[in-house]
Amino acid sequence: MLEHGELWGNCGGGDNPGVGHQGPTGPGSGGPSEREREKEDKQENTEQNCAGNPVLIATGTKYQVEHDFTVANSLLGFGRLYFQRSRHEGSLGKIWRTSYDYQLAVQANEIGVKQGLTISTPDGRQQYFYPVAGTQYWLDSNGKLADLLTTESGDWVFKQGEVTFNFNAKGQLIAMSNDNEAINLLYQHGRLAEVVSTTHRSIQFSYHDSGLLSQVTDANGAAYTYDYSHNGLLSQVSFPGGNHKRYFYEDQRHPSALTAIDINDKNYASWQYDEQGRAISSEHADGAERTEFAYLGDLKTTVTNALGKQTTYQFTEINGQKVATEITGHAGNYCSSANQGYEYDDYGRQTSQTDWNGFVTTTAYNERGLITESVLGAGSASTISKQTEWHATLDKPAKVTTAGSITEFSYANNGDLTLKLQTDRLTGEQRQWRYDYAYHDNRMLAKLTIDGPRDDVSDITVTRFDLQGNTLSQTNALGHQVQYGDYDQMGNPGYKVNINGVTTEFDYDARGRMLESRLLTATPAITRYQYNAMGQLIKTTRPKGDSYQYEYDAAYRKISESDAQGQTKRWLLDAAGNALESSITGESHAWQIETCLSSAACLLNATQITEQVDDYRQQRVFDSLSRVVESRESGSLNSRNEYDVQGNLLSTTDASGNQIHFSYDQFNRKIAQTNALGHSSTFAYNAQGQLSTVTDARGNVTEYQYNGFGEKVAQVSPDGGTNQYQYLAGLMISETTANGIVRQYKYDPLNRLSEVSENFQAVFSYVYDSCNYGIGKLCQTQQDDNNHSRYSYQPSGQLFELRSRIDGNEYVQQWQYDLNGNITERYMPSGQRVKSWYNRNNRLSYINYNDQALGWDFDYLAFGPVKAWTSANHLKHGIEYTQQRQVSQIVTSNVQHLQYQYDEVGNISAWFNHAQHFNQSFAYDALGQITSIDNSDGWQDISYDAIGNRLSLTTQTDSDWYRSAFDSNRLLAITGAQQRQFDYDANGNIISEQTAEGAASYQYGRLNRMLSHSKNGQTTHYSYNAKGQR
Repeated sequence: MLEHGELWGNCGGGDNPGVGHQGPTGPGSGGPSEREREKEDKQENTEQNCAGNPVLIATGTKYQVEHDFTVANSLLGFGRLYFQRSRHEGSLGKIWRTSYDYQLAVQANEIGVKQGLTISTPDGRQQYFYPVAGTQYWLDSNGKLADLLTTESGDWVFKQGEVTFNFNAKGQLIAMSNDNEAINLLYQHGRLAEVVSTTHRSIQFSYHDSGLLSQVTDANGAAYTYDYSHNGLLSQVSFPGGNHKRYFYEDQRHPSALTAIDINDKNYASWQYDEQGRAISSEHADGAERTEFAYLGDLKTTVTNALGKQTTYQFTEINGQKVATEITGHAGNYCSSANQGYEYDDYGRQTSQTDWNGFVTTTAYNERGLITESVLGAGSASTISKQTEWHATLDKPAKVTTAGSITEFSYANNGDLTLKLQTDRLTGEQRQWRYDYAYHDNRMLAKLTIDGPRDDVSDITVTRFDLQGNTLSQTNALGHQVQYGDYDQMGNPGYKVNINGVTTEFDYDARGRMLESRLLTATPAITRYQYNAMGQLIKTTRPKGDSYQYEYDAAYRKISESDAQGQTKRWLLDAAGNALESSITGESHAWQIETCLSSAACLLNATQITEQVDDYRQQRVFDSLSRVVESRESGSLNSRNEYDVQGNLLSTTDASGNQIHFSYDQFNRKIAQTNALGHSSTFAYNAQGQLSTVTDARGNVTEYQYNGFGEKVAQVSPDGGTNQYQYLAGLMISETTANGIVRQYKYDPLNRLSEVSENFQAVFSYVYDSCNYGIGKLCQTQQDDNNHSRYSYQPSGQLFELRSRIDGNEYVQQWQYDLNGNITERYMPSGQRVKSWYNRNNRLSYINYNDQALGWDFDYLAFGPVKAWTSANHLKHGIEYTQQRQVSQIVTSNVQHLQYQYDEVGNISAWFNHAQHFNQSFAYDALGQITSIDNSDGWQDISYDAIGNRLSLTTQTDSDWYRSAFDSNRLLAITGAQQRQFDYDANGNIISEQTAEGAASYQYGRLNRMLSHSKNGQTTHYSYNAKGQR
């Protein structure tokens, strides 16, 4: 049976590109709610059932789901469903149904005894029920007791999931309800005239003289109109705002088969059919996402995707429904063949799935058809299982058991969750959440209170709702409140007041898409949005007037993005929507840099040039499953990839032919990685599926231990020793290091770190919410040495002032911003002032210091780094890049000229300092580690062990050898030209060093930070602030 909100499932709805930028939505809307689940008669909506846009694989039946509008937090809305083989004829003409087209029909014998009952749903599916002799109960076709009863008046009440359907004695749907809301369907002359909600909202229906639906008016009063062809098929829908969608049925053999959809008179989608009316192709405009279907009898179908990959589905019929028993992926470009199998019980429920590698997952059900156990790796030595016990009367879990934890749920009589209790099976620790509800007189939720999981502080959060289910306020455990209001009838908020009392206002178009947001500070910051016919964002205009534009192809896939200066990112898409090529173009203003290998005056007589450049291009090759198998930048090869049949990456090969290989276990977890030099690291996992050990290429093992909640409680490493961790409600409250130091962490009721201490002495403290516009932000940090930092903020949320006390001295910094949030002024502790100006792309264009110019004429690569500027001493600076956007030259007039060369994998192979007449070249091993350096002063050769520890350094005059511990990666000594020895503490920090020049010692303080370094009688001290900055 259909449940609201479940229509699309894994198949998709057919006319929902889901690609590109989506505009912002108000906090009350949450985007469109999908109201129905679409599938064929009694067919479960699983990934092997449909393909293309969309077509049911087993039968070739085309179906289409259209959501014209939804009302936030409500059962109200209007959708349309096309099911090709339906014989339905109703208010939308032939074939098409509305989302309210439910129908109940009773089958009785000649003396009126009920023998069966059928409920028809908007997707054209029928569910059958049979009476239990001598009782008032009914069973569905799966043998499950149905929540179905009749009233004394002859009406029927049926509950599916959380939605209750009421039918009158004629079988018409007259009401729907859930725990919060009821909607009543009102009929005139046998036709649906109005749907009225207990939230005092409604939608109205108007009809042509023919009796076909002509108009639906949503809760805001916006009108949707419907027109029909001469043979009674829906031909056009016109939306508020002027967009329209047309439907075509042009196959004369099958006059009701949907063959095309146009949006604003431009083709968007099309389908073709065979002699039997089965869909044989589906595609979007210009061939995008083309999918082809070939039928090999009644129980086998081969699907060819947009990239030519063929997959054959073998079906069997169980209990009146076709279910896939085997899926065969054919060998193709970059893809090997593979098989996947399924088994079912007598009711058509999947009991076993065998993946492409033969790995089996089993599923068991109770007598109500609810999943009680799933086992991954069934029949093997290693399994991962999950058991579920269900509430006695609700289709909701009462207990869920995994390897690490048990989660128990309690519910009120109406099905509201009241308690969630989570128990660590390894330690017995418990975490608890409590939920409390209050309701308006119209049954809508008025208040939701959540308490938990902490028991050391009050962590209660409260959300309040209005009579229509819109959020009015959200109050956290400290009483900070966010407010919303001025909702329209579709559930879109007109304003939001944040926890600092700053208001943002919102405007929407007739379809509920945000057109404008206004942050009401001293000078309002206004952002505007524009959309295309599919509701995708095509333009954003920021508060200073700069705009960003987005372009889509005829299939509504994003193909370009342009900034305020006309610089553009473009994507060339293949038929499946993969980006075969990404390019960046834009107008460049830069200094023309001469090639000056013998002079440093490269920019002395430079002139600024303007040119249209295509300065970056990336190409990718995909296999027929849309996996990247090759990537290039500006024509140069970057990498090649290979995959196994499960889609796991098996190897990657760089431009030099160096390969990294990966291995996986039956759960598709990585268990080994072998680098290009043949050195391997291995990985193991615990019963909960978490990483438990890592063994490096030298055989050193790092071990990880976890509690039942999945939190790391210990890490044992040969380099860092044993570290242990404790938690409270998911927050780490204690850490014991390898040298026995115990660190404690405290948190405020919002789970923000409030204090760090070591061995029960406070080190750092953090204060929130107490400064100007600082609710929800860090306002003060305090250190145990009396140093501190205090913060305050702008109404727009940016940092305004930082007052720092360091060793008795106070330093003050302040910032100012423009409407786009760019820093325009910064006042330094010395009293100096830095001012900045920006171009239309919000990038620095001019900067001065105490009103004296520091830099100007800044220019940038399109969507990239800086490439030219002039500094205060009128020196002209230029940076040139390769087509891969690597720095190729750095030039400063009369001062500097550096040039860089790269190998095929992007390592610097040589650099030239033309001004100083000094050059260096570099060689690398297959891992990208430098193995030799050559310059005019000499050469160096370097070698490494299996994990990258240095083994030797050889020059033309002497050599050094490096010795690491056999059971860790700690460097113990350097011998040869250098003589150095190192000692470590339990945490792995160097505490002393012996050299030919004398001994050095290192001391570490709280949080394992270095406090001092002493050598030859001289000591350097270090201090840190509460953010860990030196």
